[in-house]
Amino acid sequence: ENVRENTSALSKGSALPDDKKKIGGKKEDRKEETSLVKGIDYDLSPLSPDVLSRWGVEILQLRDLGFLNDHRSVEALESLHAANIGVDSSDQVTIEKAANYLLEHSEVF
Repeated sequence: ENVRENTSALSKGSALPDDKKKIGGKKEDRKEETSLVKGIDYDLSPLSPDVLSRWGVEILQLRDLGFLNDHRSVEALESLHAANIGVDSSDQVTIEKAANYLLEHSEVF
């Protein structure tokens, strides 16, 4: 329920808890995130409202699991969704599958 409230707040532009504020937003506001992990290239451009509308809940859940690169999370979610379409499956993309995808396609350990 809390995740749904946070996603609703994302779409309305409302204030979020400090640990959730960096989804989207201005690049200047996200400099702190890149300084936490040196040597990892994060795409700091904001996510589009359409992406947040579609995957906002899942992005927040992946962040709670430690996957902080929202663009990579969206890439995983979209790839898994496309794979389901490719095999004519109506299965939903799960957080477990997205986390596994991110771990399997991780460039940095």
